[in-house]
Amino acid sequence: MRYALTVLTAAVTWGCASLAGAQSLSEKYFKSLQSAAPARVSWPAQGAVTAIVLERQPAHAVPRIMVTLKADGTALYQEYRQADLTAARRAVLSGAAFADLARQAQQIGFFDLKASYKSHLKDLSTVLTAVQVGDCEKIVSNYGGKGPEQLREFEAQIEALVKTLDWTPVQP
Repeated sequence: MRYALTVLTAAVTWGCASLAGAQSLSEKYFKSLQSAAPARVSWPAQGAVTAIVLERQPAHAVPRIMVTLKADGTALYQEYRQADLTAARRAVLSGAAFADLARQAQQIGFFDLKASYKSHLKDLSTVLTAVQVGDCEKIVSNYGGKGPEQLREFEAQIEALVKTLDWTPVQP
């Protein structure tokens, strides 16, 4: 499965509060803004990265795409039009490939990114990236191309890995 990833601006949030019930990263992101979860500013001590999620939200009538990569080797691709899930695919991810992404997240200081990177332009795409460590998840909303280079490189690395996986369609 191939798709183009548009990398654009950032507002950052994360915490260890439960965000159960949220369907997408954007829902989790906005729920976290409303929660009373304390903000964290360093890599959590709970342990290893358990999941990495990338969601691309185009500016116009292109489908929203979310890719979830898990340490257990599970990879899930979901495509949404409006709020409806229209396509889903699964793949198997190697432990080494996931470990490389997890290591990159730590090396770039994913959990230390600033709270907001904003473009003054309108109608641009958004990329949400999340890294989960134990029960803590940090979400970076990247809109307008103003996120730091290391964030864009991390998103590009996720995209490159996703393009190499052998995706199998599943019922949405």
